[in-house]
Amino acid sequence: MAEQKQKQKFTEKYAELWKFIKFTLVGFSSTLVELAVFYLLQYVVFKSIAHAPMPDNGFFNFLASIGLAEGLGIFYSYVISTTIGYIIAFILNRKTTFKADSNVVLSTILYIIMVVFTIIATAWIGTKFQNFMVAKGLKSLGDIITKPLVATLATAWTYPLNRFVIHRHKKPVEGEEAKATEEATEIAEATAEVVEAPATEAVEAPAAEVAETANTTEK
Repeated sequence: MAEQKQKQKFTEKYAELWKFIKFTLVGFSSTLVELAVFYLLQYVVFKSIAHAPMPDNGFFNFLASIGLAEGLGIFYSYVISTTIGYIIAFILNRKTTFKADSNVVLSTILYIIMVVFTIIATAWIGTKFQNFMVAKGLKSLGDIITKPLVATLATAWTYPLNRFVIHRHKKPVEGEEAKATEEATEIAEATAEVVEAPATEAVEAPAAEVAETANTTEK
């Protein structure tokens, strides 16, 4: 019970930090699922076509230029696993991290735009960084740190976009905010009256007793 109260106190005092922590945990969990699905698809489902040539057109040539078209099977594995990972993250962040009640259709559209941008940006940055590491003779190190580094960098825009743009709370209806303020004021005044009443009665009662004693003495 004490631990629960302490946790509640922390989450209330550091509400924004707690949102970021939950956002990070959701991202970590969805990434684990994404990786598991990716490896299952690449090494089991699409193993036979993992490195099959990609179609020769402008779209796939662009993907190849940013490192997203290494082979047909790998491409399929990436698209499917990434889609699953982002869907899980969207649902968990909407329901648990930010408890959003904004229009789900609009939120989904905004989320898709952010995801497409993030995939292209991180793929491009990751490819450039890996090429830099190769040029420095550090290919093995680059293979290890590129994905975590790029994922951490992406948080710089994915968190604020999720927090303030995608998973928002509905704005109060016109007049609703004023009504809520009025009701809060009435409650505060009523509470003040209840608190002051016993103190007033306590002061008036001795005064009445003193007056009565004085009248008795005069008689």
